[in-house]
Amino acid sequence: MLDGSNRVYFTFEHAELVKLYWVSFAGNDVKNEPLSPLGAIGGLNGCGKFLAYIWSSAIRPSEIYFSTASGNG
Repeated sequence: MLDGSNRVYFTFEHAELVKLYWVSFAGNDVKNEPLSPLGAIGGLNGCGKFLAYIWSSAIRPSEIYFSTASGNG
């Protein structure tokens, strides 16, 4: 969860790939983040002020993503 956000972020494995999803506090609206369909998420971490994770695939090197509660990053 990010401060100032009404979302809870989590990962979920589907079709042998780990994707990043979120749901609002109200619930019933699970959405996936629009990332490349060919990779997987790992190392999801946050402290209330930011969200960081690693995206990797078999054909590209790992990339680190970072975002603040405002969506900048």
